[in-house]
Amino acid sequence: MRYVILLLVVICSSGFLFTPLASGNGWDQGSEQTEVLQLNLEQTVGMQRMLNEQGFNVGNTDGIVGEKTRTAIRQFQQEQGLTVTGQPNVETLKALGPYSGQQEFFGLAPEFGD
Repeated sequence: MRYVILLLVVICSSGFLFTPLASGNGWDQGSEQTEVLQLNLEQTVGMQRMLNEQGFNVGNTDGIVGEKTRTAIRQFQQEQGLTVTGQPNVETLKALGPYSGQQEFFGLAPEFGD
C-alpha cells in the first residue's frame, strides 16, 4: 500500500498527470489563440486606437488596460464571434488588425497563405 501511495506522490509531484493540459499538446485546443498577450505601452495604445476607430469606446488611449478597455475588448470579441475574455489575445488582435503590418506591430507573424 505504501508503494502505491509513494508512486502516486511521485507521479503527481512530477507533473506527469497535468503536463498534457498545461503544455497545449492538443488536449486544450485553441488555448494558443486565446492566451493573453503581454503588450508593451505602444502596442496597448495602438490596440486602444483601433478599438476606438471601430466604435468600441476605450476612453483615453493611455496604454492602460482598465475597465473601459476590457469592456471594449469584450464587446469587440462578442461582435466578431470570438471567445469573450476581455483580454488582448492572438485571436482578438488578428481580428482587430487583419493586415500583416498591424499583426507584426503586435508581434504576430503573418502566416503564409492568409
